Order: sequence, then C-alpha cells, then structure tokens
Amino acid sequence: MKKTLFVALISATMLVFSNVAFADDAIEDGSMNFEFRNFNPSLTFKAQVSGDASATDFKNDLGLADKKSNEFRLNLGRTLRLAYTKFSYGGSGNPTVGSVTYDGQSFEVTAPVTTDININYYRLSWLIPITTSDEMTTKWIIDLKAFKFDTRLAGTDPSTSNPVTVQKSFQGGIPTVGFATSFRLASNLTAYGEITGLPLGKYGHFYDMEGGLKYEIGEFAIGAGYRNFDLNIKDGSTNGDNVQLKLAGPYYNVSYKF
Repeated sequence: MKKTLFVALISATMLVFSNVAFADDAIEDGSMNFEFRNFNPSLTFKAQVSGDASATDFKNDLGLADKKSNEFRLNLGRTLRLAYTKFSYGGSGNPTVGSVTYDGQSFEVTAPVTTDININYYRLSWLIPITTSDEMTTKWIIDLKAFKFDTRLAGTDPSTSNPVTVQKSFQGGIPTVGFATSFRLASNLTAYGEITGLPLGKYGHFYDMEGGLKYEIGEFAIGAGYRNFDLNIKDGSTNGDNVQLKLAGPYYNVSYKF
C-alpha cells in the first residue's frame, strides 16, 4: 500500500508545483477567509493489515463511539484553499465478537482492549471558475489530499496472558477532481455544494462531498450543512493492507473575512 500511495503523492506533488503561478494569482485576486468547522459524523472505520484473514471493525467490534471533530480552512483569494482536520477516537472494552485479530495479534472477548485512532486529513485545493453571476457560481476543483491514520490496540495476549500492544500506521496522498456550485437565495444567504473524489479501481476510491447554507453578517458568516466522507484504500491484493473510513453527518461553521 505504501508504494502505491507514495506514487500517488508524487504525482499530486508534481501537480502542485506545475500550478505555482496560478496559486500566486489566486492569492492576489481576493481577500483571505478563515473558517472553523465543527463536524459531528457517524464513524465507520475498518482496517486490515497484510496477512490478516479479515478487516477489524473498530467501531462495531471494539466499541468505539462517534465523536465530534474540528476542521480549519484558510481561503487565500477566490481560488486557493488550505484545510486540515483531525479525527481522534479512543475507548476501552471487551471485543463484541469472539476474537479480533489485528496485524497478526489476537485479542479475545474475555479481556478488555484499549483502542485509539488518530486521523490527520490535509487538503490543498484550487477552485477554477466556470461561470460567475450575482445569483450563481460554478467551479472546477483540483485537490491534493493527504492523510495519515495511526491505530493502536492494547490488551492481553491470550496465549501468554501478558500485556501486548499493536500499533499500525497508514499514510498517503491522492490528487482528486471535483465540482462546486453556489446559489444566492437572498442578499446575505447562500446555498452551496461540492463534491471531489477519484475512483481508484482495485486500489479503492476516495470521495468527499458536502452541502449547506451560509448566512453573512458583515465580515463574518455562519452556516450549517451535511458532509459525507468516503475513503477506501487497498494495496491491490486480496488479503493486503486495506483501510475503509466513512464519516457522515452535520456540521456548523463560522468564518471571518480579512
């Protein structure tokens, strides 16, 4: 998996450097905008390490609960956007199935397991205007998405009764494309939506979509919407590394224009 994702990251990096001049124009063409989001999604997270017979369901098998997360966005001009989100989940309890095997280590239902997941998600986006009017705008989106998953399971080895900890990380980068649109419903009220993603064939897929409303109050804006994030990354083999992450739920946001 790491080799495949590294190639994707290199390709995306080439895309970034080929658009440096475009990014400079974007910054000079408009004001800066900082946005804070609070996202309250329902979690699906499954991970399979090469050699394991099946994926571990961290929520249903290990009892992780849904949790709110924060996202920070910085819009530089009208067409360049940086974003960062961190998702952190943790919990402790006995597996809800007979046993869980992760990276070759088994954890039995008779002993508690402490589980931690940390997910870092980065985005660098170019929004290229297609049409612009007072009532409606449409844009193409070119994204460089990068991510890192850190997983940790700590429990008791059933064969020795000794404490054991398993840690596994997955990371990579993917360039994606997409579409955004916005409709002005009133002088200070806008509806918007966007979708970005890329099908990766036997290597999985990556989609990020959202829609919402924004209400402007001078230099400030508040809003709310719904977001659906769907990532499935594989190394291409039957029992190889595989990560499935789905996050779907409402969010609210506050932004300030400099």
